[in-house]
Amino acid sequence: MKLLGRIPSSCYLACSGGKDSMMLLNFLLAGRRDVTVLYFNHNTEHGKEAEHFLHEFCRERNLTLHIGTYYGVEKTEEAWRNARYKFFSFFKDKPILTAHTLCDNIETYIMSDIKGTAKFIPYQRDNIIRPMLLLSKNKILEYASENKVVWIEDPSNSTSKYDRNKIRNQVIPVLKQINPGLERVFKRRCIEKYRKDGLKI
Repeated sequence: MKLLGRIPSSCYLACSGGKDSMMLLNFLLAGRRDVTVLYFNHNTEHGKEAEHFLHEFCRERNLTLHIGTYYGVEKTEEAWRNARYKFFSFFKDKPILTAHTLCDNIETYIMSDIKGTAKFIPYQRDNIIRPMLLLSKNKILEYASENKVVWIEDPSNSTSKYDRNKIRNQVIPVLKQINPGLERVFKRRCIEKYRKDGLKI
């Protein structure tokens, strides 16, 4: 599995219990990395289910799990994101890996372009690094299947309640009809961006 940048021997992993982050957790454990899991509970019904899933997964494998919980009133993507990064800020002693993928990158670019500030997800923010930014959904599914990765599905992903879900579930499928090579186009642009930032790809 080809990931961006250098994967540290000891790290935190921001894990939601979903397919992408569980795939990355499996990859890190298979490579004998020292991994501490960070989970941020958005205080939704699924959040409680995912917390239980990760608690049992980590307990069975003797992995350390740190849990943060959202107690705010505002139930928006921005509020959750800000609270999540505040939780991450308590873990500065080693890198935090997240499982943002090429699909997340495309969604972010489209969402930001609509608002007039087109941008890709940066590879690094403080001590947070994102090694999966060039991985497509098909590559992740292929790895998950071959390595029998287990995960818990968030039912809200199939709805279009939030802006990102609207982009994912309604806009991108139409764009792929117009250009089936959409992911290849964006991947090339991402590579150009990260090379300019100094990453060796």
